[in-house]
Amino acid sequence: MSTPEMDERLPQELKECIINELAAAGDQESLAACATSHRSLIACSQAHLFRTIHLHSAKQTANFLHIISASPHLARYVRALHAEEEPNGHGQWISRSADLGGVLRVLPGVRYLFLRPSSVCYARLPEELRQALLATLPSLHTLHLSCVFQLPLVLFDHLASVRSLRLSWVSFDRAPAPSSSSIAPPSSSPAPFTSTALSNLALCLTRDNHWVLVQRLLDPEKTFPLNVHALRSLRLDVLHARDTRWQDDACKVLEQCCDTLQALELGAGVPRALNYDPDDMTVISLASMRQLKVLALRDVLVSRQDEEWAWLRSLLATVPDIEHLIIDFNARLHPIEKSRIWEWLDQTLTSGCLGRSLKSVTLHIPRPVHEQDEESIANLRGKLRELDARSILRLHAKPVAFLLVRPSLIPAEIMDCD
Repeated sequence: MSTPEMDERLPQELKECIINELAAAGDQESLAACATSHRSLIACSQAHLFRTIHLHSAKQTANFLHIISASPHLARYVRALHAEEEPNGHGQWISRSADLGGVLRVLPGVRYLFLRPSSVCYARLPEELRQALLATLPSLHTLHLSCVFQLPLVLFDHLASVRSLRLSWVSFDRAPAPSSSSIAPPSSSPAPFTSTALSNLALCLTRDNHWVLVQRLLDPEKTFPLNVHALRSLRLDVLHARDTRWQDDACKVLEQCCDTLQALELGAGVPRALNYDPDDMTVISLASMRQLKVLALRDVLVSRQDEEWAWLRSLLATVPDIEHLIIDFNARLHPIEKSRIWEWLDQTLTSGCLGRSLKSVTLHIPRPVHEQDEESIANLRGKLRELDARSILRLHAKPVAFLLVRPSLIPAEIMDCD
């Protein structure tokens, strides 16, 4: 066991390197032990322990507020705050919490905010929480909102520093701002208008709400506080497309960020489209995306008919020299193991049409339901081994969705756009 004298002989830089290694390994237990073992380890250990806070209940939130209030110096370490509810709607607490607003109030250093109730109308959030949220928005670098309905559009006027924005299953209230203090102006004195350039944008919305926001992002008069001219990562996953096309809007967004976009995830909208026409996707071209390295396609319909693949062939024919391709299949109409997609994939991967930089191809398929599906999965893996050897091919079951909030198909390890 080390003695205090031995600990003092270790350079502080070495101690901090050890703490940093523990944090990188996610060893929270060892970090907590270090925070109580010696005074020279307290500050650096606490900085890692309190950097990211996850709150999952009203009780947990109240306890955390008590800790921060008793030890105010801990507040400066918090950079990311996650407030989340269970996806099944049980144990809803965010709209009833008397302490979440208080937590935001005492965390001046928060730069990453993730608010994910199971379902709540913005007006039903406690007044203190709404006021605290407004005060926090100007300093945020990342904002993720899920399952919040009737969100006032004027909230975007407060996002002065945001670079990463993700909205999932969110609807907007397009009514004029109320005269009450529930939504105060961003500042007491008007400043020259500037538009913030987003780096990462993810929109998982219904068609009408997608249209509402995209039209403002593309506003030629540049009166919206956010723009897409410098996007490096873009995800568009439109829910309930019905008989309207979101692809035209997508083309306009891609045109504005064609010189900077590195990662693109597109949802075909197949599972929720009432009048799905695969030709709708053919309007999208990636030929001008000079920096694109990662392409993910979601909800690709599996069918017997070759024409169902026409849009996919057309889209991939325009793809530049990408490094990673991810395809998420929807097999509701036809068993994927009987599809001719494997022949086409073989031709596509071996022809070099996707460029010579291709490093990996990842295929997501529905999770097996019956025992015979396991045999089908084994057959699919055999087919993968027969494809292009210079690419790493992976076969994954589909990730679990949070209601309609679905995780990105692009894994963090190949996502170099933060």
